[in-house]
Amino acid sequence: MRVLITGGAGYLGYSLVKQLLEAVEQLHSVTIYDNLSRKNYSLFTEARFNQKPVHFIRGDILDGRTLSAALNDIDCVVHLAAKVTTPFADHEMHLYDQVNHWGSAQLATAIEQSSVQKVIYLSSISVYGSSDSPIDELIEPNPHSFYGISKLAGEKQIIPLQNTRDIYILRSGNVYGYNPAYRIDAVINKLMFDANFIGRIKINGSGEQHRRPIEALREAPAMAPRESGLPEEANGAASQRVVVGLDANRRAQRGIGQDHVVLL
Repeated sequence: MRVLITGGAGYLGYSLVKQLLEAVEQLHSVTIYDNLSRKNYSLFTEARFNQKPVHFIRGDILDGRTLSAALNDIDCVVHLAAKVTTPFADHEMHLYDQVNHWGSAQLATAIEQSSVQKVIYLSSISVYGSSDSPIDELIEPNPHSFYGISKLAGEKQIIPLQNTRDIYILRSGNVYGYNPAYRIDAVINKLMFDANFIGRIKINGSGEQHRRPIEALREAPAMAPRESGLPEEANGAASQRVVVGLDANRRAQRGIGQDHVVLL
């Protein structure tokens, strides 16, 4: 199995590449497709990936021509590339829409013209907006932020691929934890950094808001593709996740068909 990871040089990409190389026997090679916009080069300076071939293509998710060429002979795509949420997420509406929505559309178009048979899209629980009650995949998305709106729009670009390919949509919580490519602007990482080195943390809002975080090293196994689909971690066996499969009737109602929508 030949796997291409968009945004593969980033925080989650680092852990996912490591997981694929160490744990997926059917893996032939990994191709990392990234524009390096975050100026994070840890994948190249810290990692020692020598188990199987790892290729790098510097390309933008909005560059359809480079995307199409990169997908040659690829069996599975894991779509991580995104403009991620930050404290300034509601001040960059156009950029979020371009990257997360239309970048996903560009990728879907390229996949349609390729031999790719499996697509895994990392979405976000931000598509649900805020809620005082527990949520699962049966809750209708109602995003409130530009980031959440753009990620839901990205899902809608990927879903039509279900007619000819296996697709999986993972709605992830806030990711935290260390790897060499970690993001200091991720909320839990920032709180831990401030607590350790500054001696205090800053909480915006009332302090009563809460959200379930996901450790980066534990999320990677849930994204790692297998020839038979996703591993057990994404199908109900993970102890630190809320994972509920969307039943067939609700999938049909939403026009999602046989793809998998999983809340991590």
